[in-house]
Amino acid sequence: GEQHPALFADELFAADETWIQGRAPDFPLECSAKIRYRQQDQKCTIYQDGSGLKVEFEKPQRAIAKSQSIVFYKENVCLGGAVINAKGLTYFERNIELPIS
Repeated sequence: GEQHPALFADELFAADETWIQGRAPDFPLECSAKIRYRQQDQKCTIYQDGSGLKVEFEKPQRAIAKSQSIVFYKENVCLGGAVINAKGLTYFERNIELPIS
């Protein structure tokens, strides 16, 4: 079903980031992000992870997929974006219940 724990993860890894200001912000960065065009902003924290980024979401995200874009926002200002290269472990893989939202 659409709410199966195997579809949800609360972190992802991304690379090839582009920042609107022309340089990376200071990390960790609390902001919001979208992985789908019509999705509501999702609160997250971005960390530098080697040559890429690790993004931890406040709430589980459904169907994160490799090669999707992720776009970062602070209020209504676009900060930049990156390309997803991996999702974190799903709730099913971690053998934990999906939080009810």
